Amino acid sequence: MPYPHLLQSSLSLSSFPANFPKLHSLRLPSPPSQLFHLPRPRRLRSFLRLTSASGDVDAFTENSGYLFQLSVLEADSLAAYDISRITDIFKRRPFIVARRLFQIGTTFGKWFALRYVDSLMERSDQMFEVRAAELRKILVELGPAYIKIAQAVSSRADLIPPSYLDELSLLQDQISPFSTEDAITIIEQELGLQIDDIFSEISPEPVAAASLGQVYQARLRQKGQLVAVKVQRPGVQAAISLDILILRYLAGLIKRAGKLNTDLQAVVDEWASSLFREMDYRLEAQNGVKFRQLYGNLPDVVVPEMYVGQTSRRVLIMEWVEGQKLSDFGMMGEFREELRDGFIEACLHLVNRDFEALAKDFVTLGLIPPTADRVAVTKALTGVFQNAVAKGVSNISFSDLSGNLGVTMYKFKFRIPSYFSLVIRSLAVLEGIAISSNPDYKVLGSTYPWIARKVLTDSSPKLQSSLRSLLYKEGVFRIDRLESLLSESLRARAGKALVQNQEGGESRVVIKQVLSFMLTEKGSFVRDILLQELAKGLDALGLALSSAATARLPFGITFSISRMTDEDKINLTTLYRLLLLMASVQETGNSQKVVGVGQQKNQEINLEDVSSVLNQLASIDEVLPILSIIPELPPESQQQLLNLPVDLSGRLISRVAARTIRRVFV
Repeated sequence: MPYPHLLQSSLSLSSFPANFPKLHSLRLPSPPSQLFHLPRPRRLRSFLRLTSASGDVDAFTENSGYLFQLSVLEADSLAAYDISRITDIFKRRPFIVARRLFQIGTTFGKWFALRYVDSLMERSDQMFEVRAAELRKILVELGPAYIKIAQAVSSRADLIPPSYLDELSLLQDQISPFSTEDAITIIEQELGLQIDDIFSEISPEPVAAASLGQVYQARLRQKGQLVAVKVQRPGVQAAISLDILILRYLAGLIKRAGKLNTDLQAVVDEWASSLFREMDYRLEAQNGVKFRQLYGNLPDVVVPEMYVGQTSRRVLIMEWVEGQKLSDFGMMGEFREELRDGFIEACLHLVNRDFEALAKDFVTLGLIPPTADRVAVTKALTGVFQNAVAKGVSNISFSDLSGNLGVTMYKFKFRIPSYFSLVIRSLAVLEGIAISSNPDYKVLGSTYPWIARKVLTDSSPKLQSSLRSLLYKEGVFRIDRLESLLSESLRARAGKALVQNQEGGESRVVIKQVLSFMLTEKGSFVRDILLQELAKGLDALGLALSSAATARLPFGITFSISRMTDEDKINLTTLYRLLLLMASVQETGNSQKVVGVGQQKNQEINLEDVSSVLNQLASIDEVLPILSIIPELPPESQQQLLNLPVDLSGRLISRVAARTIRRVFV
């Protein structure tokens, strides 16, 4: 089934002339091909006038508050979202605003009244599908702003009843088209050329129509490429500007009436800004070019070529792609680095149940004021998220995280920053689309491997500091957390856990990936931590051996230099668990499980435990798989491997010397 990459169509090219809605279809004689050939002489304009079904605007435009007869052209030509200009435009036209408010109120009022009557007559279940269809028609009548909101909601298959979901999903790309004659006029006005100077062929009707525009298939006259031509719906910006003004006013009323801490008007402004950017097809083309540069090399994903030189604010020309649409590039945004790192830290702390650190992250992200009671917030977040996180990272759903947060947000004066609305919408839509294909999909579980890999490999001082804070508590190394991060970071690439207890021994793929990570520049920070902990553990092992030896001396002679402290016992336990991890016999039995604060196993380890693991590591069956992989590593990784014993020995000698001097002379 062919799709233009921007707007998805449920119709094939071979069938669209017969099946597409014909509010304004062109009454052409049966065309010999899928595309309407444009002759070189400029006769298209008069031909379209003769064959157009009607001179009136289509039903969608007529009923959606465009109010062309009132000529609000000024609001349809804004270069960017500017609420002060929009306010000024409609302040001079109060009749338009009043009429629109009346239309919205009566339309929704009638629908809610019918739902109320259904409940009184106990026929809600019987009328469910009827009311769902009526709601879709209402949203179409009210126009693009409400359709955009409904499109986001319709992506949540887990939240919307099936009848409503089926109806709202029709809003994704089955909106009545506007006339092709109007589309041709816009193309010629925007590009400054006659239509037959641009294209040699063009489809007589749009192959897909949505709330903001519609798409034609065409062939460029000069280069001959098959392209998708996206044309913006006339007057759409004016209609959205009016609705945004009304929504912003209502947001202010709700905020004042409910005494909310969230700046709802700023949320509307952020959504409006993204919507205005989506209506500027020049930005969409630039986003497409950037996306192609970043992700165009991914297998099975085709990013169409953008014809930037032949694109304007209301007309976009791009390569025609046969396939299934994933996304367009209209509503896109970029995170500042500090916000991106803040979200990564918040995900880390959430998954690891470090709710005290999560409260600090919420302050960093602007969700709670700095003056909030951190202790109380931490306790509240623990109550909200504890059960959801207890399922394990792979089972955390976005709806679980957001479901019980409302009361806490109100109690502690949570604020919703303007940038946050687009993030929430993106996550909700992403998880909703995926759930429709895979009911078990979890957005956090799917993205956490990338987060883990980012934290382990990023050279940012902020993320490195976060990693160190995550791995250490009161100076004690929490190896379970490192194990979890390593497991998750490898899960996406290897498709397996870091530790595999299966017949045939360790996975060669996983061993190679671990070595490749640890022996590269990206793994230097984690490698330094591991060498530090190994040196501390080996030092403790030496003390344990020394203590065991002196214990056998006659008359109970002991030496203070070989006395083990509580810290040494902890270091010996850490060494034991590191060796277990290296030997692939981690006793928890599930390396993918993220272990939270307070779940560390700090039981005292004796020499026999450590000796048993060391003997296993030294066995030929354990060493051979690693030795066989070394020749496959890059030369720089092999060199780094040769440097490890020297580095570890230096750290161990320094630690032993410092302790000896301290115990002898202090």
